[in-house]
Amino acid sequence: VCGKEGVDIDLLQANTEYDEDVSPESEHIQSFWRVLRSFDDEDRSRFLKFVWARERLPNSSAEFHQRFKIQAAVGDGPRDHPNTYLPKAHTCFFSLNLPKYDSDEVMKEKLLYAIYNCIEMDADFKLADSENSAWLAPTEGGHSEELLYA
Repeated sequence: VCGKEGVDIDLLQANTEYDEDVSPESEHIQSFWRVLRSFDDEDRSRFLKFVWARERLPNSSAEFHQRFKIQAAVGDGPRDHPNTYLPKAHTCFFSLNLPKYDSDEVMKEKLLYAIYNCIEMDADFKLADSENSAWLAPTEGGHSEELLYA
């Protein structure tokens, strides 16, 4: 096992970059760091696994070959109604699309739900044959007729 035991939030924050439309001074970004610091070691490891598919950080900044990136939430829904959407991670890019949640409480609730319940990585999944029947394409009249395959 490589990397530093436990997740050092200061080390992660020092190795974080932000998209053009996200500022480290934004209230929701400050909320994100406060909430992440409030997590216990298990929650921090699960967060790291959610965003990077790893449970540990490198030992130092010099060992980071890829910086963590925080990006704005994508789409009108997450931008217009952030409290109803989960954060979205891209493990291959070590990035997080983070909605602008209204409070630390909502931030914590959404992050914890995502890190413990969203276990598939970047659409790296294949449905079992028995699950394909649930993926139906809506038709013009609103009925579902065609099967969509992953």
